[in-house]
Amino acid sequence: MLIEVKDLLVGNWTDQQVLIRSAGMNNTARHAVLFALFKLAKNDRHATILRLVSETGHGRAVVEASLQALDRAGLVDQERVRLTMGGLATAALLGAPARARNTRAFGRAA
Repeated sequence: MLIEVKDLLVGNWTDQQVLIRSAGMNNTARHAVLFALFKLAKNDRHATILRLVSETGHGRAVVEASLQALDRAGLVDQERVRLTMGGLATAALLGAPARARNTRAFGRAA
């Protein structure tokens, strides 16, 4: 069930907080897909579903479902596999998912 954005604009909520909440950004797969799109765009790489599967480590069905949910929230264009302006701002605001932040290459201890 989709809630109208205007119904959520009460009190201290900003437009970005409404978009994040409506997209269910507590879902790690959606967050990973959103950030992967951001990362691909930042590196000037064409985004495809197969690249998103590779970047996120999630299966194709999960990536497609995440794209669909993010499209309904207005954060991505599912047909073109692209971020919208709202999605770009949201991805920049949220940053990398926890799993992506912790994947640094560590050298061997001497």
